[in-house]
Amino acid sequence: MAYTPTDYTSLYNAILKAEQDAQNAQYQAQVGTLNAQLPVIDQTYDALRNKTYTNARLSALGNNETIAAKGLGGNAYTAPTSGYSETSRVAQDTSLRNALNAASLQQEKAKADVGTSITQAGLSNDQALASLAATTEQNKLSAVQSENQYAANYGLQEAAQAESTRQYNESLAQSEKQNALSLALQREQLAQAQKQFDTQMSETQKQQAISNAYTELSNFGMIKTAEAAVALGVPIGTTLTSMQVQTASGSKKKKSTDDVTDSDIMKEYMAQLYSALPGVGGTLSKSVRNVTNTNQGLLALLDKLK
Repeated sequence: MAYTPTDYTSLYNAILKAEQDAQNAQYQAQVGTLNAQLPVIDQTYDALRNKTYTNARLSALGNNETIAAKGLGGNAYTAPTSGYSETSRVAQDTSLRNALNAASLQQEKAKADVGTSITQAGLSNDQALASLAATTEQNKLSAVQSENQYAANYGLQEAAQAESTRQYNESLAQSEKQNALSLALQREQLAQAQKQFDTQMSETQKQQAISNAYTELSNFGMIKTAEAAVALGVPIGTTLTSMQVQTASGSKKKKSTDDVTDSDIMKEYMAQLYSALPGVGGTLSKSVRNVTNTNQGLLALLDKLK
């Protein structure tokens, strides 16, 4: 199964955006807090100027009453009547203007401080954003490099595993082929051995059947069973005498009386018996003769009938 690398570029871009959004939100909150101070500053210094003006007017009225009581001035709302009253009014006006101007300067300074703080907050925000971008880019490059290395190693491992699997399957197929050939050879050898065994058993059984038939013929003087009749190829009831007479008669036609021996009669007799057996091939000829030659009871019986 092919390995699908993780898209760290998209992942870290999303992380960077989230961090930048958080940083900008913090900056905007800070700027909002600073901007919120401006109306307060204006209200504060407006109230301060009003209070300064009110205090100045009250002071001027009190001072005018004092001058008037000394005969140096008139009504507070009329023109000065003496140099002293004129000088006093000028001094009061100058003091009021100075106080109002000072209040305005303090107001502007307070508002300038807010602007400076906003500017500094903007610079700090830009630095924070740049730092976030640099850190995220570094982490992204490191993650991408590690992912590429992992993907390469995974590909090598997958290829090695595929090759190992191929070699295993090839070895398994070869082993199965060898096993199949070995099994086929074993079956063939077993079949040959079974065939040879069956052939040997068939020959042995035929020889045993003929031997049993001669034994029956020797013991009872005739063929009494179907098995013996089949083994010797004669009808049931065939007597030893009739078989001996037929064998001897056929044998004497070929040899003179002086030349006939017990061995010749036996061989001729067995040759006729062998030729009379149906389905028996030349491979049994030697076996039949051996069985006959070793059948001592039959030889004794033949000696009596000569």
